[in-house]
Amino acid sequence: MASDGFDTILEEPPPNEDVEEHIEHLLDAVRKGPRSVDAWILTFSLRGACRCCGYLRSRLLVARDRYLCKHGALPSKVDQDSEMMGRYREIKRGVRRFAAVKIQAAARARLARRGWTATASASPPVYQPRKRPTKMLGKLVEEVTLERQVANDSFVTLSSSAAELQREKVRLKHVLRGYVQQVQGDLKKEVGPMDLEEARPLYVLYHSIAAQLRKLEGTGAGAEKMSEEQLRQRRKDELEAEAKDLQVKLKKYEEAFVAAHGRKMKSKAEIAPVASEYARFTKVKQMLTELSQ
Repeated sequence: MASDGFDTILEEPPPNEDVEEHIEHLLDAVRKGPRSVDAWILTFSLRGACRCCGYLRSRLLVARDRYLCKHGALPSKVDQDSEMMGRYREIKRGVRRFAAVKIQAAARARLARRGWTATASASPPVYQPRKRPTKMLGKLVEEVTLERQVANDSFVTLSSSAAELQREKVRLKHVLRGYVQQVQGDLKKEVGPMDLEEARPLYVLYHSIAAQLRKLEGTGAGAEKMSEEQLRQRRKDELEAEAKDLQVKLKKYEEAFVAAHGRKMKSKAEIAPVASEYARFTKVKQMLTELSQ
């Protein structure tokens, strides 16, 4: 039976036979030892080795995205392609070792030209590695999963109803909107697509769900024109789903505030982090009241 998950929408790129052949030879060199790696890279260039490493990484990322769109969660170590991951890590270690040796040799040569020696009183500059950025994708997926569990919903598929798809879409939209605001605050500027690259799988899933909703709406419009009452009920269902997700998010913030301060929020400054959500929740409740009249 064919899968009806959203992973079927994502096309898996065809393998590049030329790069695959280079990968096998480079892996053989890595397993033989550092000298063999140096000889391979000097023959095919460091750029060629990086291309092999990047190719494997891109295929691993595609597999991760497909898993997320099928299961709504990131793959565990057991679910990953262990063979491909092993090949990627072996090549990465070989490339890093070669690059490190060359960088160290270039640094020593530069320091020697400046007159620095091992016996000199001045110490050579010490490399300070940059702090790795916090991995946000896992946290974003956990947030969406938690909201889904609180709402007692299961992950959607292509066969899910329009109401289920709409609720998942609203959840993803709220989480991604918060992520954009956080990135803007960290970078102190308007963000572009590359600034949001880490959350790309969730954007892919969001747009896939939106496309499926448009498809369902188009099919329904072609089969039978919806009555005014049906349109009213569908709008009410969408607003109720949005209100439910907003309420979950606001409740989580209130509980976290009480746990941290031992009291409920009192001032506008304390509510500021979720002020937009409060305003939207109030607006949605107002629209629901109008629809119920």
